Amino acid sequence: MRSAIWVSLWFVASSFVAGCSDDGGTGAGGEGNGGQDTGGDGSGGAEPACDPASDACIAIPNGFEGPVELHEGDETTCSQRGFEGGYFDAPFEAAPAECACSCDAVTAICHAEATIYDDASCSGFGTTIDADPPFCTELPDDGTAWLGVTIETYGDGVCLSDATPGVRPPIVFDPPVVGCEVELASCGEGSLCFEGVAAPLCIYSLTETQCPAGFEDEHRVLQVVDLDDKRDCECTCGEGIIYCDEAVSLGGDSMCIQGPNATTSGGCTTSTNGEPFVSIELEDSYTAHCSDVTYTPNGSVTVGGGGVLVCCMPS
Repeated sequence: MRSAIWVSLWFVASSFVAGCSDDGGTGAGGEGNGGQDTGGDGSGGAEPACDPASDACIAIPNGFEGPVELHEGDETTCSQRGFEGGYFDAPFEAAPAECACSCDAVTAICHAEATIYDDASCSGFGTTIDADPPFCTELPDDGTAWLGVTIETYGDGVCLSDATPGVRPPIVFDPPVVGCEVELASCGEGSLCFEGVAAPLCIYSLTETQCPAGFEDEHRVLQVVDLDDKRDCECTCGEGIIYCDEAVSLGGDSMCIQGPNATTSGGCTTSTNGEPFVSIELEDSYTAHCSDVTYTPNGSVTVGGGGVLVCCMPS
């Protein structure tokens, strides 16, 4: 009987402990779940919210880039530029191209007239013949011993421009305008926290034609790529002036292969030993330059593109 009572007490006690253990397990689970909730609050790896007192979370509209600060003037410095140029309706200066071309004698021909004499002083009987270089010219075989020769040369030349393009000075916008890129905190996919800054915050587009709501302050900015630059410079060349070498070789045969050594004095060329010669040959040597070069800048710069649409938040 006593044993039965002890068994009954042991069963009740065991049931009571088991019940307590279950309740405790449920409580831990609840606390665990609560821990997960707290983690969820902290998992706010989600984007930070903008400060409602000073910021606005704004999505950049499709087709636009930015934001940028719009600055005017030559002193603007920024590391990242979205665009730069000048206002569409403002003037710009495009100085004429600086000339870089030159004229060269592209062809030059020397002509020579030789007067041959029957004496070594080139003062006696003379006969004039053509003796254009670089060919060997055989002298008339009429029984005369030719002992001296004088040479007169002239040249023909054609000068042409080398057509080097003119150097275009930089285009100067008045005033120069720069869109300096600004980094803002993200407040969601494609959205940024816009906050007050010294210059107006703007967005810009190369394709859109109208400013979206919230960015109604509209500007058009021309960039250099929007300009059709046809500035150049031409060179007009004068006549070629050719100075031909008058040095002459004396030949002892009709091929100018062998002959006496020559000496020249007072324009008269003779053989050093006084022997006659039967042919002459001039060197095809000359110097050339162009008489005049006229530089003519031409062309202009016109607007060829639509520029950048810049849309700013109203100030």
